[in-house]
Amino acid sequence: MKHSSGNIMHYLKLVRYQNLLIVILTQIIVKFFIINKLCEHCSMLVSYFDFSLIVLTTVLIGAAGYAINDYFDIQIDRINKPDKVLINKYIPRRNAIIIHAVFNIIAVITTMFLAYQVRSLTIFAFMLFFIASLWLYSIKYKKVFLLGNLIVSANIAFAILAVAVYEFYAILNSNIQTNIMFLQITLVVAAFAFIINFSREIIKDIEDIKGDMKYNCNTLPIKLGVKNAKAVTFFIILTLIFGIMYLSFKMNFVLFLNIFVYSFIIFPLLYSLLLIFKAKDKNDFRFISALLKLIMLSGILSMVILGI
Repeated sequence: MKHSSGNIMHYLKLVRYQNLLIVILTQIIVKFFIINKLCEHCSMLVSYFDFSLIVLTTVLIGAAGYAINDYFDIQIDRINKPDKVLINKYIPRRNAIIIHAVFNIIAVITTMFLAYQVRSLTIFAFMLFFIASLWLYSIKYKKVFLLGNLIVSANIAFAILAVAVYEFYAILNSNIQTNIMFLQITLVVAAFAFIINFSREIIKDIEDIKGDMKYNCNTLPIKLGVKNAKAVTFFIILTLIFGIMYLSFKMNFVLFLNIFVYSFIIFPLLYSLLLIFKAKDKNDFRFISALLKLIMLSGILSMVILGI
């Protein structure tokens, strides 16, 4: 074993720092390009300190979830992605559980403060559910048919919704009459991220079928076969494409937003359908997974154009 305590880069990889940076970027975009643009009182209702705490809390919960997932997934990861295994190679297993515990404790404390600020137990329950679902996913539900995929995808959507939900409860607590259209727009973007990520999770399950099968994971490709799993993903993405096109027509997007949506979301999604149809080996599915992640990022960035 190589580990002593691991260097900082190993720990950053453990908590998937790239994904956490996307979460931070997303929440900044939601706050400044959607909420503050559409809600005239929101910039006064929620301080920058409170907003920073929401971002910190979400990032800590996400990081804790990634750490505990790697803690329980050592054996499967040695088969599916041996070059990316960190636990017991660069980072002591004990350190992963410490990170999980400490980050979640801090997140619970910050959540209590935030919930008190807007006088809402719902906010506290919202965050606790996030923490509990990631723990249960790692120890049990990851192996349950579709449930693991749904939990991961729901938590991606949660990270997008967290800021808007907090702002909504701040408005309720203030008794100020204001526009809450920001919540509807954020819900649409969160739904988009949920569907994209759900499709991506199925693709990742196909990619990881060898290790998952050995350790009795009941994933979609294992239960229904790779061909049927590809068909399900194809149908989900095709439905999403039609949904985005309908939304583009219904909301009468400005020209520049339409160009962006078609160039960086719809056409890449159509390309992903072709790739799914042709995909045969692990590298094919890995590329599709990376492409879907980029498309999700494009969807998030489209909020910037919407808010300009």
